[in-house]
Amino acid sequence: MGTQVMDKDQLRRFMMGKRDALPAEVRCLKSVGIAERLADMEWYKEQEEILVYSAIRSEVDLTSFCRSAWKDGKVLFFPRVFGEKMEFYRIDSMSQLIRGSFSVMEPRLKEDADPNNEDMPIAGEAWTEGRSEKTPVLVPGVAFSRKGARLGYGKGFYDRYLAVHPSLVPIGVCFDEQLTEQICADEHDYPMFWIVTELEYIPCGHI
Repeated sequence: MGTQVMDKDQLRRFMMGKRDALPAEVRCLKSVGIAERLADMEWYKEQEEILVYSAIRSEVDLTSFCRSAWKDGKVLFFPRVFGEKMEFYRIDSMSQLIRGSFSVMEPRLKEDADPNNEDMPIAGEAWTEGRSEKTPVLVPGVAFSRKGARLGYGKGFYDRYLAVHPSLVPIGVCFDEQLTEQICADEHDYPMFWIVTELEYIPCGHI
């Protein structure tokens, strides 16, 4: 069955299988290549703040990108889930992350602090609309089309967050194997402005 005739659930299973089949060492090398491409983009040189994510399963790992960005003086914000909502908080080192929803490493907030350990690193302020113009947000996914459509895990966290934060510039990051010709996007599915793989930059025409 070709991917162009698959519904979302079928395509999600098919593309997750492709991504999971990549050997760990290959995913690691590809992730480093993606980090280098991201750092070479014009927005990276111009923007101080970047919204990123902590990888789960076999997603593109942004660890090397984050470490390089911190060295370059960038301010990074990581997501945390609250029920059906998601917010991003400033993180200055990986030590400020704890395992949270869906086993994702999330920002440690004051309510997570250990009263017996005052030195426990806590995340900083939340990202808010209006902090800066055209703030980039790096978005994971199961599959992407070259026209900017994204297939996630079906929970809708990024679609809802992007819908209420129009100043953000969503940049999909994925391995080349995750590209597909067509994704049956719904009205609420938020399109990407760019897609970056280890092999290329893909402008999606939404800027």
